[in-house]
Amino acid sequence: MQRLIARVRQAIVVLTQSLETRTYFWLTVIVLFSLLLRMIAWFVVPVPEVGGRWYRIAVNVAEGKGYVDCIPGYFPFCGPENNQTATSGPVPILIFAALIFLFDGFAVYPTLFFQMFLGLMTIMLVYFISQDLFGKRTNALVTATLWGMYYPILSLERIYTGEPIAIFFLCLSILALLKGYKQGKLVMWLLAGVTMAFAVLSRSAFTYFPLLILPIALLQNISSFRRKFVNYVAMLLVFVMLLSPWVLRNWLVFGGFIPGISLDGYNLFRNHYFLSQDDYLGLNPSANDARQAIADLITNCQDLVGNENEFAMGKVYQQEAFRIIQRYPDRYLMLSVYRFIPFLTDYGVHDISQNLFWTLAGLENIGLWLLAIGTTLRQRKDFHKLFPVVFLLGYYAAGHLLINAQLRYIVPIMPLIMVLAIDQLVVLGNAFLAVAKVK
Repeated sequence: MQRLIARVRQAIVVLTQSLETRTYFWLTVIVLFSLLLRMIAWFVVPVPEVGGRWYRIAVNVAEGKGYVDCIPGYFPFCGPENNQTATSGPVPILIFAALIFLFDGFAVYPTLFFQMFLGLMTIMLVYFISQDLFGKRTNALVTATLWGMYYPILSLERIYTGEPIAIFFLCLSILALLKGYKQGKLVMWLLAGVTMAFAVLSRSAFTYFPLLILPIALLQNISSFRRKFVNYVAMLLVFVMLLSPWVLRNWLVFGGFIPGISLDGYNLFRNHYFLSQDDYLGLNPSANDARQAIADLITNCQDLVGNENEFAMGKVYQQEAFRIIQRYPDRYLMLSVYRFIPFLTDYGVHDISQNLFWTLAGLENIGLWLLAIGTTLRQRKDFHKLFPVVFLLGYYAAGHLLINAQLRYIVPIMPLIMVLAIDQLVVLGNAFLAVAKVK
């Protein structure tokens, strides 16, 4: 047994030395290996048929019909004269529309290749984020490998959706923010503002992150407060400027303030209308399940005129959801806590057709979250270094637990979870080998 342990330790030492001295060679190998996995998936598993609201909106934009779509299940009064939409962020839609316009009927493959390319670039960003936080090349390479093999992102790169684009810009923004905070360079803060705006315009769940995190982070080092405050203001101005065309468009179209997407009210109602039922914890209704609840709401709402747009109908959903939550605050709290299970594993999510790989991904998520918590607790003396990442994870997770949660929604922050988790995993591995050596 001791000989086996000694050989394992020696192999780890040799591999670690190679990873530390030939970093970019191994990073290239990781990217190529991840590309191979994606190519195998293309040949083994048929590309899903195009469809969904992201694709429909992109087609309408490409054909000159405008940023329009009609989903009666979400907004029952939509139609040919009431089909302006804000259900999906504009950055992915405009990219998809450009590819559809350029390649016409063959656009599906260029689009999916583009998303796959961003996925490969994200692998390198994950490496640099890990390297910047912990300064350990081996850890960073292991994290990049884990993300390159992560099944959910391989699946999402094969359909029309905003996640792959949002993840790329989010990781780029976090990397720029970490370097900007550490180096004090204005260009990094500006890059963080630009890329965070693109991330928000791809996945609206990050909308308020820049407003919440940086004023707190600035207070961690009073000696350089003025310089960091100037950099922060510049970053925020760039962020707001890039966000403003979308906000202005929504104001002109819907007559209301929509900084993200128009589904917030709908999601709040759909995921809480059943709080009056005794088995509320076991319910995660699909869009079809919610239609009867929406029909009942429309029947009982006397103020509706029958031509409400997405913003107006979203307000109706929101008000009814708040009324239900105020009536059952204890159940709302219990449900929000319980949602952490489907957030990690998809357990009980009715919209999802489970397969073995998604189940394994759920188990992987649980382990990675536990390891990430371990890293955060172990690094409490140097917590300021992890603060932007940990705050983002908490902010994003809390937002989904309070409204809607399934495994797909956790994917955008999994690269950062992996960055934290691998550090703890390496520490535990070294401790295990040390104990085994003593025995």
